[in-house]
Amino acid sequence: LERTTLKAPFDAYVAQRFTDNHVNIDPGEPIVRLMDLSQLFVVANVPEDLLATATPDRVRSIQAAFAFAPEQRFDLTFRENRGESHAVAQTFRVTFAMPRPEGWNILPGMTATVFLELEPPLAQTSLRIPTAALLSDPNKNHFVWKFDPVSGAVSQQAVEIDPATEALQRTIDIS
Repeated sequence: LERTTLKAPFDAYVAQRFTDNHVNIDPGEPIVRLMDLSQLFVVANVPEDLLATATPDRVRSIQAAFAFAPEQRFDLTFRENRGESHAVAQTFRVTFAMPRPEGWNILPGMTATVFLELEPPLAQTSLRIPTAALLSDPNKNHFVWKFDPVSGAVSQQAVEIDPATEALQRTIDIS
């Protein structure tokens, strides 16, 4: 009788029962599958361009919303990135964690929408233009034609070329 009681090492949710009550079982045979719901995991497939630019210093907030409570948002914490992309979709599997919220019965397998708010990128000091738009004066100073929408006039704007860019595209600084 002392060996007939099962105790979980945490407050558990019984996800699946593998046997009925009052049935003899063999050692090592599974009886139940338990889930620890004190922390929930949200898995999202993140496109490669977002993963490459969403550095930790740019992340303002990561939140999840569920269809049954679209106005309610739950804070997420980054947990892990699988590190390799899906062969076809070119997305990366990223796992976030959230504490189990009071008053909601959120369970594994429920669908969530993840909201990611990023700081804007640093102010760009350069602009890419087609090589054909780049001109030079007799003194070999580079310029582009700049259009003023208020007056409708064009004027020369001196530019500086970044020599580290590709031959077909030049990066210029507009002063």
